[in-house]
Amino acid sequence: HGLSTCCRSQDFALNTKAMILAAVIAATRQVLSAPLRRIVGRSLALTILLLMVLWTVLTKGIDALLRAHPISADYPLINGIASFFGGAGLVVVMVFLLPPVSALVGGCFVDDAAEIVESTDIPQDPPGQPVSLWTSILSGLRFAGLALGLNLLALALIFVPVVHVAAFFVVNTYLLGRE
Repeated sequence: HGLSTCCRSQDFALNTKAMILAAVIAATRQVLSAPLRRIVGRSLALTILLLMVLWTVLTKGIDALLRAHPISADYPLINGIASFFGGAGLVVVMVFLLPPVSALVGGCFVDDAAEIVESTDIPQDPPGQPVSLWTSILSGLRFAGLALGLNLLALALIFVPVVHVAAFFVVNTYLLGRE
């Protein structure tokens, strides 16, 4: 009885590995297909556009704060140093905003990608029903909020060099797996 249980668990492990390998091969084939490359291109372009708009707004905000401060006119060197550190801080902020912004944008294209995958990999099954744009945006906002919150937790570890980098990758790997 123990031997048959052992053999069944080995068969299950082999079947699971074969299924995972088949899924990786299918996913690789799909990602390289023209329709999904178009979706990835649109998602990437929209993400970059949103990040550029966010960068511009935050840069203008920092500039306005510096110009409004009375010390800024009297000490241009201090103004330059503050501007440099403000820009460096924005780079860090943008790195941590990249995952939530890309999750928000990517959420809008999930149904398009699912339709392509369903039609090529499982054409015998009935197609899934797309969700409304509003539901898609709400789902994307929820996931973007989760991504932002987890990345802020990782950001709290910024002064612990090795742990910080590991936390950033662990958090974003987890998020990528959930998406």
